Amino acid sequence: MKIQNNHIVFLVFFTLLTTLSSLSQNSLDGILYDYQVLPNNDTLLTVRNPGDWWYGLTGGINANIFYGDLIIPQNPNPFNPAADTISTNMVSFKTKTSISPWVGLMTEYKPNGSNYAIFLGLNLFDARSVQTDDVVDKTNNAHSYTFSMNYTYASLSPGFRYDLTKSLFILSSISIEYLLSSKQSVIDKYTGVRYRRVPLGPLEYRFGINLGLGYDLTFLDINRKYRAKFTPYLLFGAGTAAFTGYKSNTNQFLIRLGFQVKMGKDNSIQETLPGNPDAMFQPGDLAQLKNTKNISFTLPSNNLVAFDIRPFSNSIVSIEEDTTKSIEITGTLIPDEKTEKVEIVYNRVKPFYSPAAENTKVTKSLQTYLDEFVKTWQKDRSILIDVVGYSDNQGSFEVNEARSRERTKLAVDYLVKRGVPRLNIYDRVGGSRNTGENQFTADGRRKSRRVDISIRKSPKK
Repeated sequence: MKIQNNHIVFLVFFTLLTTLSSLSQNSLDGILYDYQVLPNNDTLLTVRNPGDWWYGLTGGINANIFYGDLIIPQNPNPFNPAADTISTNMVSFKTKTSISPWVGLMTEYKPNGSNYAIFLGLNLFDARSVQTDDVVDKTNNAHSYTFSMNYTYASLSPGFRYDLTKSLFILSSISIEYLLSSKQSVIDKYTGVRYRRVPLGPLEYRFGINLGLGYDLTFLDINRKYRAKFTPYLLFGAGTAAFTGYKSNTNQFLIRLGFQVKMGKDNSIQETLPGNPDAMFQPGDLAQLKNTKNISFTLPSNNLVAFDIRPFSNSIVSIEEDTTKSIEITGTLIPDEKTEKVEIVYNRVKPFYSPAAENTKVTKSLQTYLDEFVKTWQKDRSILIDVVGYSDNQGSFEVNEARSRERTKLAVDYLVKRGVPRLNIYDRVGGSRNTGENQFTADGRRKSRRVDISIRKSPKK
């Protein structure tokens, strides 16, 4: 039983493909951000996570490695196979490795952020081929014979996979195979024609188990709604006997080089970001984000009104039920984390987080920073301060807007009471839909309930 060099080309191909893929950076994985500037200069933000369900085509080639006893009559009796088992013309053939194709359909369920997935493959056409070495006729050395058996299965393969890295995974499955058709015969090599058709073929049903590894490559973003993946994989399979006719016991070890081309619909959130000429990021700065990974822009014109933007964190998605019904808004100062010595930094956004969704009070750290700003303003009364209050998404739209508005107002009132003129304060309500955080996660929601402070020099000075 030999494996010829051209039969392992597919193994070299798979190894090369995996190596090259591991060296490349796939910008279509993970969270994607689409920014579309609207005609009114607002910006439509779409945040997309990969969906849970994937559907596609699968196919590839099999390396069929047969082993065990393969005993076939030299002159098979097409009308009475049982008679051949007691005849004296039985020949033991030595099998060779052969290559055959297969094609089918697949579906996969992989919760976003999980390392585990389950899948189901349906192979509609799964060809197998048995080829043997020549056997010389004992009664006539001029003649030699070979045995050929070509058959086709349809198979169902449920299984699971586990991600080792972002793209590399291992997989395991079981297979239930049903024989669709078969054709087997003894061939006279001297004449080059089929000598006699063999009536007995492979078993009608076969069961197997498979282990392997694969690599996901996201290669296409379709209409900003779907993603397509190309997934090469290598599978090793073994199972029950394939052929038991004429007292044979022939089994098969399968090396399968396969691929999947699958598509899934993204889970997306769309929010409208209002134009803000006073944002820390001005048009020239924001335009540079075009080349940032996983961010795309669609511009209706050359004019782009800046808006506040913060990066999203790549976090595991988990959705929690909204149980918030109402809020109580007060203006009392509350302590939060341990405060440290603060330093005023210009032209930089500094966030101050609230400990709970319904809590809109000025935190101790925010109070300390505002006090330091007041001292700085008393030395230079031309400096300006930007105040933007935000909320997480743990309430209705009206409730979240009220929370972010109250956070902004309390910070502004605190400054005004300490003598800072209202004209030196630029305030804005950020709401819950423009926080720049992934609110599918607890950490993203925590970072969303905050007040952003930025200090800048007056351009008129």
